[in-house]
Amino acid sequence: MKTYEKADGKTLELLAAVVKARHPDLEAVRFDVLKVFTDSDGPALTLGGYTALACVRILPLKQRTAGRGDAEILVDGEVFDAATEARRKAILDHELTHLAPKRDKQDRPMLDALKRPRLVMRLHDWHFGWFNSVASGQGSVASGQTPARPAECGVRNAECGIAPRWGRRDLARMAAMVAVYAVDQAAKRIEQRL
Repeated sequence: MKTYEKADGKTLELLAAVVKARHPDLEAVRFDVLKVFTDSDGPALTLGGYTALACVRILPLKQRTAGRGDAEILVDGEVFDAATEARRKAILDHELTHLAPKRDKQDRPMLDALKRPRLVMRLHDWHFGWFNSVASGQGSVASGQTPARPAECGVRNAECGIAPRWGRRDLARMAAMVAVYAVDQAAKRIEQRL
């Protein structure tokens, strides 16, 4: 069973520090931060069927009117509490990066009926999906074997003008990981034949 706990003052201070240092455009946003715990063998949080360390959502006007924040951040309480401060900052930074103020045609931040900031969700700069069976069967021409830039796959980030942040070193690292995987799979196939 899942249980929820409001984030403690130390976590909220850490969030405020990350907002100030890395997301000053979100300083007017009110956040509800909850830690999620589970007593089952599965993960405390999932998103799209995958284990997640944290997730964020924009709260609807009805919940804002009832006194909730503008956005809600859920963190896996067990993982978050065991993490170093640097790792906790990174988790919060990731979730905050999903949020951006909604802007009008004059590039001014928009407000809702409560005079609270309107927000939009930003997608990841990169989304990487992988199936081992496709990689094994189709090799380097398989769909999903290389990450696509947002502009190449029509992702909304491209429309928002958010450029991928990966440099050549990051791409080289990913290529190396893919190569190691491919070599490992080839070695396993050879061993099976022997």
